[in-house]
Amino acid sequence: MKTLIALILGAMSILAAVAQEENKPVYDTYPHLNIVSAFGLNGGGYSTFSQKATVGLAIEKPRFLLSVSTGYDNARKTNDNTIGSIDGHTKSIGGSGFYRLNSGWFFGGGSGWAKLSTTNYTKDSWHPSFGGGKDIFLERWSFRLKCTYSLPGSDKDNGVQGPTLTFILPSPVTKHHFFFYESLNTSIFHATITDPTNKALTDLQRADRSYASFLTLGMMFKF
Repeated sequence: MKTLIALILGAMSILAAVAQEENKPVYDTYPHLNIVSAFGLNGGGYSTFSQKATVGLAIEKPRFLLSVSTGYDNARKTNDNTIGSIDGHTKSIGGSGFYRLNSGWFFGGGSGWAKLSTTNYTKDSWHPSFGGGKDIFLERWSFRLKCTYSLPGSDKDNGVQGPTLTFILPSPVTKHHFFFYESLNTSIFHATITDPTNKALTDLQRADRSYASFLTLGMMFKF
């Protein structure tokens, strides 16, 4: 019995040591492939539920975090005041760069392009963004919190902007390959500009502002 207890305690000690080792930051010497497969809960006149996928490359140095990605979201527009819009999706590409301080906080920004396609029309725009975050390391587990703010950029139709809060468990700089991924975006936008040459109408449409939230829940795989 004593031998069995000693073996169990020894195994637990080894597992604890491995867990602690996996929870330490490991900085990249080359880019890693990241794939996010997620479920979306959408507002803003989109279908309530959607499926999302993102594929990208990321490299994390002690000082720099760099990433590029492309994504697809099958959410369609269900409330856009058009008739017969039964299909839709959004494609996107983007990149970002952040600088990490000695404290672990990182700050930077990026830019992204997205194109909404529906049965009746398409819209596309570029949006610059800025923000920061930090990787939190505790004794047994870790996570990343990041907050960025997207500016209207080239979106003259609706002027979409707003913050996005991202949570990844465990931190992407650990040795793990599977991560829980969550993001919450709040978009601020105005009514669609229908006639830019009509200043009075355009002013009214820009003053007609709305808010919508988009929640993404899924898994991230790092290779």
